[in-house]
Amino acid sequence: MNNVFKNQDLIIRKFAREYNKSKIIELKGLDLVRNDQIRESVACYMDSENKYTYYYSLQTKIDNILDKLNWDCSNFIKNEFFSSNYKSNWWMNYYSRSTYYRLKKKSMNEFLSLLYA
Repeated sequence: MNNVFKNQDLIIRKFAREYNKSKIIELKGLDLVRNDQIRESVACYMDSENKYTYYYSLQTKIDNILDKLNWDCSNFIKNEFFSSNYKSNWWMNYYSRSTYYRLKKKSMNEFLSLLYA
């Protein structure tokens, strides 16, 4: 069970990194990718047009998923994985430790089920 939890966390973190790259590309343009100023993983073998399409579709899909989640799960996923100013203890003012892990598990399950639907 613990392994599944960690794997889900890693998967969402990978998608969050790609999502954050897509936000940077949206703001600063695809030249960052062409000049290798953004370190790439998934899209590294694509040409520029395909990279732009990949990042745009990824961003759109994740935005749609976050919109479909209930407010608690969406807020949790945004703060835990997608926040640019991530603080590891952001949740301490809102949740007890048990509630944090319960909500994290629920949020990750819902996010991944919508991602792979």
